[in-house]
Amino acid sequence: MIGTFLSRSFIDQVEPGGKPVVHYDAQLKGFGLRGMPSGYKSWIVEYRPYGGGRRVGSRRMVLGSAATLTAEEARKEAKRILALVRLGGDPAKGRESDREAPTVREFSRKFMDDHVREKRKRRTVVMYQDHFDRLINPLIGSLKIHLVTKSDVSSMHRKIAKSGQGGRRREGSANRVLTTLSSMFGFAIREDVLPDNFVNPVTRVERYPENYTAHYLTFEELTKVGAALRMGEAIGIPWRIGETARGSKHLAKPENRRTIIDPHAAAAVRLLLLTGARKGEILNLRWDEVDFERKLLLLPDSKTGEKTIPLNSFALAVLANIPRIGPYVIPGRRDPDKPRGNIQKTWLSILRQAGIAHARIHDLRHTHASVGVAQSVGLAIIGKILGHTSTAMTARYSHLETNPVRRGSEKIGRSISKAMGH
Repeated sequence: MIGTFLSRSFIDQVEPGGKPVVHYDAQLKGFGLRGMPSGYKSWIVEYRPYGGGRRVGSRRMVLGSAATLTAEEARKEAKRILALVRLGGDPAKGRESDREAPTVREFSRKFMDDHVREKRKRRTVVMYQDHFDRLINPLIGSLKIHLVTKSDVSSMHRKIAKSGQGGRRREGSANRVLTTLSSMFGFAIREDVLPDNFVNPVTRVERYPENYTAHYLTFEELTKVGAALRMGEAIGIPWRIGETARGSKHLAKPENRRTIIDPHAAAAVRLLLLTGARKGEILNLRWDEVDFERKLLLLPDSKTGEKTIPLNSFALAVLANIPRIGPYVIPGRRDPDKPRGNIQKTWLSILRQAGIAHARIHDLRHTHASVGVAQSVGLAIIGKILGHTSTAMTARYSHLETNPVRRGSEKIGRSISKAMGH
């Protein structure tokens, strides 16, 4: 039906018929009101896309229900759509594209399969997958990838930072998740899933400041760490728990409340200190990568690629005394054919017994370097021992003291071993 000015008074007069009927507006061509036999009424707009003539098929878009959208609001939206059509567009196709666009959860699978697993190291694959499974997808996984906004990402960032147990902040984890998500958006642009002019919403989100300062263990602290290690191996490190704590009546007898450090975990701590290797390099070390004859660890893959770590005589002595029960130097506790997952609980027990408030396992690597500087081992040599790819990475240790590779490693190992009472 054509020739009626569509208004609120007209809508109220429209009665349901035996079939759907469209009442077209007399002033705005293509704008109309559709009435259904059920009594439902909705606003529609019809047009021929891309500014085409009669040889181009017409399209119809539903603007919304007449019960929730006023005639004035619907007319304004219809004008906007018709203006886009005159510019050569097809608004209905845009809606179809929106429906077909992948969600963050859907595209994250493609990102992991086609990019991360193909071009990144195993540890990066594990970390990224964990970020998507536990943090990103539960929070924004249902959003269409092209509709994710800075506000969505900021909200996710804040929630992750507040998600630590016991009210603890997880700002570092929240920042690393942003890196994962930003990488996914970059991949989507390169794959033409998003247009070249798409603004990555992650780049505009401010990261939390991370002000953790590396803890360089002093010689006195190394002595305490060595004593705690020996105690843990021999009789165990006493638990620290109050007798009135919840569930304390079910605890073992006081004389049995000790954490025994197994020889492999103890060896891992010593090797981290004596070699300056990264935690993953020691925990994933295989026996076939240990060259006793040439005094080297030959790592086929590390954070910086293929890597060789020199072994001083003290590290060699530790390796020579480790029980061999599988292919890995530090085998898993439950499955000796797999590497040890982590030694965090062991390290925390050692710190508690040694009376050291804060020190990460990674600080053992920093300590190795700081001891080298104190022993006047040149920064270039320390960089080679640690496997740094740039002198800037090693320069961080230059403030610790005024200022060939195996000799440097030997001097560091001797100092650490002496401090730890070996």
